[in-house]
Amino acid sequence: MVITFDDGYTSIYDQAWPLLRAYGYQATVFLVTGYCGGSNRWPSQQIDVPVKPLLTWEQVEKLAKDGWEFSAHTKSHPPLPLLSSLEIDEEICSSKEAIVQRLDQQARVFAYPYGAASSNVVTIVKRYFDGAVGVNLGIVMADSNAYYLERIDSYYLSPRLIPIIDRRVFRRYLDLRQRMRKIRRRYRTDWDPSFASQ
Repeated sequence: MVITFDDGYTSIYDQAWPLLRAYGYQATVFLVTGYCGGSNRWPSQQIDVPVKPLLTWEQVEKLAKDGWEFSAHTKSHPPLPLLSSLEIDEEICSSKEAIVQRLDQQARVFAYPYGAASSNVVTIVKRYFDGAVGVNLGIVMADSNAYYLERIDSYYLSPRLIPIIDRRVFRRYLDLRQRMRKIRRRYRTDWDPSFASQ
């Protein structure tokens, strides 16, 4: 099992770190590097999303010293398919470089903002990373796409579901949830629709 966090909220430092450390776990955090020490008010953020603080670089460094892994989630969290190839490259590269320079970690896996990827985005990601994670619900299998690995949001887990996580019934449950997500996204994007016209 791999535990991941997107964006890098300070709640990781304040709440998740002490709990996971008590059980001997570390996690991987995908940072929006241009907003470290700030908040989640990046240009594409929906206006109704609550403003929350993000990890400072000092907090990131402390977590890294405790064995946590950090990797790239872009510099400013845009929906990448809406950008030009040069803009995509800049967002991805600058994020990776900031982590490598600050932490001396390799930043080998990428997380697509909003899970939004296109063939062009994936081609660019492949130049810099060994793999990438998306937002499709599921369990990583031998035939999973290394550049759009499945994950399970903690929102969809509960103590009663964890014992059946390796059973077919749990996969069917995730499949149903995934289909519901796709329907919702047809009517409402995860990012601010006005971002596309900027």
